[in-house]
Amino acid sequence: MYEDSLKEFYRVLKKGGFLVFKCQDFTDGSGSRPFYDTHCSIIKIAREIGFSLKDIGILVIKNKIIRKSKEQGCLRKVHSYYLVFKKGKKK
Repeated sequence: MYEDSLKEFYRVLKKGGFLVFKCQDFTDGSGSRPFYDTHCSIIKIAREIGFSLKDIGILVIKNKIIRKSKEQGCLRKVHSYYLVFKKGKKK
């Protein structure tokens, strides 16, 4: 979904236009389950399409979601990323 969305954003933006893309990393549970660094994947895909990363904003939430699992495999996700891209030349 991210790749298709980024391609469409690239198509409709004017040359030199900006895109602000909100995302959040996540984990598939606790313990040995994987951690997904979503923001890194989005940056990689966007660069391959022709965007250049201009800035990253991080918003920390006040209300933390507390899970009832007995084992915690990674830190709680209490932030979202705002990735600022600029449309460049298509690759």
